[in-house]
Amino acid sequence: MKENVKDKKLKGALVTGGSRGIGYELAKLAAADGYNPVLVSRSEGKLKEVKEELESQYDVQGKVIPGDLSETETPRSIYEELKNGEFRIDLLINNAGRGQMGKFADSKWEKDKEMMKLNMNAVVHLTKLFLPAMVRRGEGKILNVSSLAAFQPGPLMALYHATKSFVQSFSEALAEEVAKEGITVTALSPGPVDTDFQIEGDIPTDETDKAYVLSAERTARAGYEGLKKGRRIVVPGPLTSVAPQLERFLPRRAVTKFVKKLNENRLD
Repeated sequence: MKENVKDKKLKGALVTGGSRGIGYELAKLAAADGYNPVLVSRSEGKLKEVKEELESQYDVQGKVIPGDLSETETPRSIYEELKNGEFRIDLLINNAGRGQMGKFADSKWEKDKEMMKLNMNAVVHLTKLFLPAMVRRGEGKILNVSSLAAFQPGPLMALYHATKSFVQSFSEALAEEVAKEGITVTALSPGPVDTDFQIEGDIPTDETDKAYVLSAERTARAGYEGLKKGRRIVVPGPLTSVAPQLERFLPRRAVTKFVKKLNENRLD
């Protein structure tokens, strides 16, 4: 029998990386739906601005938790702060992440490790902490922001692609595990998005064709609508839906070479 505890606390949406870009847009959509936003990122000042904006536009009560999710204990700190507070987490949005470009042999281990902790460990740890209560209540939604990079190896962005492949696989497997528990898990896997997404290492010198770049608002809306419908994978955009199918029709090695050439051109 499920716990009858869902009315004891404020219905909350925990959004990591909620101060800008896709996370900010997802926080707005959640607030418009009546979720009280719990916003996490390293930028406390910007988080407070977003919190005040959402509270003024929607009938919600927000909370700010500044923290660096590349640090191992940050997810636990977030959980402990919320555990005995007034918010329950009905919607978990694991959005925070960053990229890294260049030859793997040339990257610094500390930066590699930091990205892996942010892109993978934080997603898993936060899910591990907040999912059990969703299971007990018999309801809840999780949105993990993945990437189009999840669907193929990415030479010159090898580790970034690998982290997003991990997020994608984890999300799809978990969605099946909890399908009968009243919980949905959605992976949002966009291609290029017009945000100030942080990329470590070599910086791309090209300007990606704007025809293929989605706005953060459009990307977030596609992901949020997919989440509400219980979809397991959302690949927004008219062309990016083709990319996940490439390996069904082309040899994997050919796809890898193609991605390498694209990234070489971006660095020229």
